[in-house]
Amino acid sequence: MPQLPSGRLVALTIDPALEKAKEGHAIFRAVFKAQVKSADDIDQVVSIRYHRPKEGIPYPGEPYLSGITLNAIGTDRCDWSQEDIESFRQWLTTDNTQQWLRAAYSDMLDAISNSRSVLPENLKGIMDDED
Repeated sequence: MPQLPSGRLVALTIDPALEKAKEGHAIFRAVFKAQVKSADDIDQVVSIRYHRPKEGIPYPGEPYLSGITLNAIGTDRCDWSQEDIESFRQWLTTDNTQQWLRAAYSDMLDAISNSRSVLPENLKGIMDDED
């Protein structure tokens, strides 16, 4: 987990996407299969997590989701300074981070292949064989 030049502590997580995959969200699964063809595309589902100091919680502090995914870094959806962006991108190229991203892709594939697709209630009867 890098500390950016601004002092912000950041980390990567696939927990929100993994949860959707494991729960069998049909639309999420379809979009993932269509758009994430390799570990190089995993940035679409990797969330950025921040950490803030909180009494009683050891370093690095309390984690919380930033609301952006990895593919938002360097776009208008991300309000980071250029210095933070460059530092973060450098960290992304490290062997440990690249290994983590490949493992995240593998974990997502496993979760999708080991769960049953569930249609949202408003699509049942329209997109399945049920009447």
